[in-house]
Amino acid sequence: MKTYTTILLLVLFGLLAYFVGPQVVYPTGTEGMDQEQFLQWKEDTFPQPKPLTIKEYAYQVAVENGHDPKLFMDVINCESGFNPGVDGDLDLGVSRGLVQIHVPSHPEVTAEQAYDPYWSIDWMVGAWNNDKQSWWSCWRMLK
Repeated sequence: MKTYTTILLLVLFGLLAYFVGPQVVYPTGTEGMDQEQFLQWKEDTFPQPKPLTIKEYAYQVAVENGHDPKLFMDVINCESGFNPGVDGDLDLGVSRGLVQIHVPSHPEVTAEQAYDPYWSIDWMVGAWNNDKQSWWSCWRMLK
């Protein structure tokens, strides 16, 4: 008897869903809003976190990867002054971007990547995770 009851209930719910269709449930206070008003309400009610600044990101990445954040940030500051658009080492080839990626030594890195501060911080921490801190002359000087 239980099996027949279960099947009957499933059929009834299926028919109800078919004929009535999906029901839209609006958050309280948003009924009647047009899409633009709703999106504004959503933004006001659930603000998105602000993206991290370059310095905040560098600090966070250093900490998350077990590196001394002060040394990590001091190296970046020494290399570029936290300027993601800087070029350096013009006598030795070109080093680009926030962490001064030496292009002749790393041809796999594009200029776009080198000038992207968040990408280059990730690249630098990856190098540090593989004990390649010595790639940075400022690290050799500051350690």
